[in-house]
Amino acid sequence: MKIEYTRLNTADANFEKEFSKCEKSFFEILSNAYQTYYGIEYHKKRMIDGKSIIYLAYVDNVLVGVSYVKFNCRRGGTAIYPDKYKRLGLAENLVKLSLTDFPKQYSILSTNLEHSYKMISLMNKLGFKRAMTVEEIQKVVGGEFHLLSNFRLDNEYMIFDRESERRGGSKRQFLILMHTF
Repeated sequence: MKIEYTRLNTADANFEKEFSKCEKSFFEILSNAYQTYYGIEYHKKRMIDGKSIIYLAYVDNVLVGVSYVKFNCRRGGTAIYPDKYKRLGLAENLVKLSLTDFPKQYSILSTNLEHSYKMISLMNKLGFKRAMTVEEIQKVVGGEFHLLSNFRLDNEYMIFDRESERRGGSKRQFLILMHTF
């Protein structure tokens, strides 16, 4: 089994040309890995507007893992698909690769979705820490803080809700923030 990793920078002039080679597979992986996917245009706009670096994992020249981090240091998503490629360390290696470009990064994760616990566990393993106070969350998210609400302690951890401007004002609930700051 041959495993390779690569990165694409959405700010590079040749990004569209390079991304077009894997775009269909990239979005197929995200759509199959997430219960709440939101569609191609949502993620593409989020990656390009957010100026992101995209991380790709190939097994035997087939794209099976994707991840991206926006230049504001926020993780956009990490997914492995098909399932037979899970438990090979691909997601861990994608996050590790992203940490070389973004040693300071954060992720907002749901605590009420089954797949989230795997990512929370991975973040813990790689040295991310869970935000414990409203002030800590505000410091990390900066200008996005106004979208967060309903802060409360749950099992000694700070959880909150987040409104999404891009998702028509929908609200995600029971979220935590994990970061390396």
